[in-house]
Amino acid sequence: MKTLYSAILLFITTSCSTKLHYVGNTYPANKEVEIFVDQATIKKSFDIIGKGYIKQGIYSANYIKRIQPLALAKAKQKGADAVLIQDYDIPTAGTNVHSVFQMDSVGKNAITVGNTTVQQTRSQGFTILFLKYK
Repeated sequence: MKTLYSAILLFITTSCSTKLHYVGNTYPANKEVEIFVDQATIKKSFDIIGKGYIKQGIYSANYIKRIQPLALAKAKQKGADAVLIQDYDIPTAGTNVHSVFQMDSVGKNAITVGNTTVQQTRSQGFTILFLKYK
């Protein structure tokens, strides 16, 4: 029974954790990887060998803290010399409209109370690029 509970706990923690998916080329593993958050600070010429995509876990409230360690580990595994992590926050043309209406009766009359909230939608996330120096 103890083994079953351990297996269930392991499944929940691994399936609901933040993950980084990699698309790109693979080179021999690398032990030293540099991290950048601004492309202008990279002094060497480079090629982009891959791109990372973050899948936020269900219970990962602080998933942003996990991005750098995940990117470093993946870069070492895939043979990248550096990782460039950039965030983006793009307001989009659409809006999010949320309306709530409540109907109640007072005596012989019906009363409707409503509340509408309009919010501009945004696209937020991270671009993770894996770099190989020339």
